Amino acid sequence: MPVSYGIEHTYENLQSLIPSKAEMSTAGLVLTLPSDYAGALPLNDVADVNPTDLSFYNALPAGGAAQLEIEGLNDQITSRSAQLVVTFVKEGASADPVTRIQETIANLKGDSVLKTGMHALTRAPQKIGKTPRLVAVPGYTSQAASGGGANPIAADMPGLLGKLGAIAFLDGPNSNRQGGIDWRETLPSSERMVPIETGAYIQDADGNEILRPMSGRAVGMQIRVDEEKGGYPFHTLAGRDVFGITQPGREMDFTIDDADTEGQQLLAQQIGIVVRGEANMEAAVGQGGFQLIAFETLSTDPDLKFYNVVRGFDWMRLTQLKTLRALLGQHNISIPTMLKYARTIEAVLRLARNEGHIAGYQVDLPPERNLEESLADGEITASFKAQPFPVFRRGRVIYSPYRVALTRSLEQARQQLQEGIFLAA
Repeated sequence: MPVSYGIEHTYENLQSLIPSKAEMSTAGLVLTLPSDYAGALPLNDVADVNPTDLSFYNALPAGGAAQLEIEGLNDQITSRSAQLVVTFVKEGASADPVTRIQETIANLKGDSVLKTGMHALTRAPQKIGKTPRLVAVPGYTSQAASGGGANPIAADMPGLLGKLGAIAFLDGPNSNRQGGIDWRETLPSSERMVPIETGAYIQDADGNEILRPMSGRAVGMQIRVDEEKGGYPFHTLAGRDVFGITQPGREMDFTIDDADTEGQQLLAQQIGIVVRGEANMEAAVGQGGFQLIAFETLSTDPDLKFYNVVRGFDWMRLTQLKTLRALLGQHNISIPTMLKYARTIEAVLRLARNEGHIAGYQVDLPPERNLEESLADGEITASFKAQPFPVFRRGRVIYSPYRVALTRSLEQARQQLQEGIFLAA
């Protein structure tokens, strides 16, 4: 009850809520098991796994594709294990190799209504409390459909990625320049898909070199980059070393100063590549090892061409959602609520700017979007502008003769002579 006669103090906090950062580095892999698999691993569902857990690893068919993909992901992570969501499907059972691949692709693609195949990943938020943000379907995104059309997995991928707020790395044909470009032309436009044309060779347990896809390894590399940046998803993996491989899936000409090399031509078509570093070669991508160069999406929007920018916008949006939901229902629309709402959005953006991930931002409560009818209906509209930094992918150096330096050198020599400083004979 209020005092009958006196003074009361009421605390009112008009400050922003503390941002609760979105988790952007959870991996989602869709992997295959043999057609005759009869073990306990769930099919067409999601499993929350630790990829470094030996019991999980041993539950996978020994030496099979699933084990190799888990190894490839783990190879890229240098300081901690990944948060990993896995969906398993069976490989095709047909005796004909071509038909078997098509059956496997159909199983991996699954059904968006039944939430099977890769669409089972959409079960993860509700079932296990994690949302995959880095997705791969290793090894099956380049093969054409049975009728010769676009790859069914790649064609269906944008819708899945939009629901998850994720990006996906896609494996290309690992054939040649024209094969990579032809494949690229079949892919849908999407700001959430990052194609990689080349695979990589690894050494199996028997010492044999085998060709493996890069997409799962790219997911592991991106987890490594995110961790290096404190969990912020504003940087690409371009120019980073690929660990655990013995050579690129195929050799190609590439230098950082020649646009006519095959590697540069593929990059110009938004296609990532794996290339070899060359010691004592100044125009090579590095002094040794193997690097993955991938930074561009398949978006037709120039503001969404770099996937780190897309992931940055996702982080801002999801962090705001995760933080702002605490206001819903608990506050009435009032000046304090309006201020807290806008200041919380600003706090998220300020955090990104202070960490050096965005160039700047602007937040407003635009009156034309906050009409009396909307406010009376319990709705507040805030707007913000923000600019993530694009990836540094090209530098230009212009050089030309500077002959005036010769005459200036002469003038300096004459001055020294006049001051009694004689040149040695």
